[in-house]
Amino acid sequence: MDLPMCLKNSTLDRAGPSAGRYFVLILKFMHYSYVMNCLIVDDNRLERKVVAELVGKFPFLKIAAELENPIEAMNLIRTGTIHLVFLDIEMPQMNGLEFLRMENSPLVIVMSAKRDYAFEAFEYNVVDYLLKPLVLDRFYRAISRAKELFDANSRQVELHATGDIYVKEKGVITRIHLNDITYLQAMGDYVLIHTLNKRYTLRI
Repeated sequence: MDLPMCLKNSTLDRAGPSAGRYFVLILKFMHYSYVMNCLIVDDNRLERKVVAELVGKFPFLKIAAELENPIEAMNLIRTGTIHLVFLDIEMPQMNGLEFLRMENSPLVIVMSAKRDYAFEAFEYNVVDYLLKPLVLDRFYRAISRAKELFDANSRQVELHATGDIYVKEKGVITRIHLNDITYLQAMGDYVLIHTLNKRYTLRI
């Protein structure tokens, strides 16, 4: 896809074929109400900087902290405010695989210069396993997968907690009771929500 004129000759424009997909992801989520709080856990300062720069390209990601070891990360995760962890494997004090064994861990994207740990990492249901050096195209795919999982979980929590859903149509946010929904209708890039009194059109 072509980028808007305001992004021509930008870093995004020069990124190649992956730039189009990255821009679509930004458009899709830039107005989404949820923000993902992230931790970057890597004992290498330069590697943390690379990850931070990539994370900065996604407005729905917020870096809560950049840490040198998983022990510090565990303390923050216990607060319940961390949604995603970018995790290196080979670190002193505690390695990434030991971290993955902890219960109730958030979504994790593993980063490593070696493929050796991939099989074991996926046994702990990590979102993705990225090989260093990191590249935008693979990073985009990992973030896209993490966002989908996060949004699905957030919607489930919201539905169970309130019994309602909130939709935004023409700039207006409306609460809809689930019992009022008669049926849903897919129309290409749109979903029509039919209720007892009104029809809502949402672009997906």
